[in-house]
Amino acid sequence: MTKYKVVSNEDREKIYNAYNSQNLTMQKISEIFNCGYKTVQRILKQKRTTGMLCKKQQGGFKKQYLTAEEAQVIQNLIDVDATITLKEIKYQTGYAVSLQCIACYIRRFSYSFKRISVIAVAADAPGIWEQRRIFALWFLEMRTAGRSIVFTDEVGFQFSARTSRGRSKKGEKCQIVGPCLRSKNITVMAGLTDSTILHYDVLENNGNALAY
Repeated sequence: MTKYKVVSNEDREKIYNAYNSQNLTMQKISEIFNCGYKTVQRILKQKRTTGMLCKKQQGGFKKQYLTAEEAQVIQNLIDVDATITLKEIKYQTGYAVSLQCIACYIRRFSYSFKRISVIAVAADAPGIWEQRRIFALWFLEMRTAGRSIVFTDEVGFQFSARTSRGRSKKGEKCQIVGPCLRSKNITVMAGLTDSTILHYDVLENNGNALAY
């Protein structure tokens, strides 16, 4: 006999008839229908108390603590500031719900918590985009002509207390536009081609024209 078995409404009717008409014991009925003794007992008790044999409806509609408009306010706050915390959302909205409830609604937006990619304000301008487009066209022309191009550049690794994680839609980067923070910087300078690194150097401070 299985530990748990779903008894259909048809079998519930047969169990009741077997007990009421055939005068079989509950133990014998449980063996015939391959279900638990307690299951037979509950079915017969339900019939006596409610007059019904159908299985009780379980589950149902889950209560919504926030309206669609209130949930949209939360989504708008995140769209404006990806680094906003659950406590800040609760404070700004004034909703009388738990932080866990707010987190559940955020998951329904298909937003996830990930590392932030900062776009510097100075780099997010139409003039910079045009310069990049012109350079990309020139670069493709040189590659097509078979020219050997040496690329030199530097990259800095900063140490700061800026919030490093935020929320955005799944599959999308979490980006914010803001000023760059002044902090300790480790600079790496390198010269490379499309096949190898020619030279690199690591500086424990900002690079300058002489080091470059």
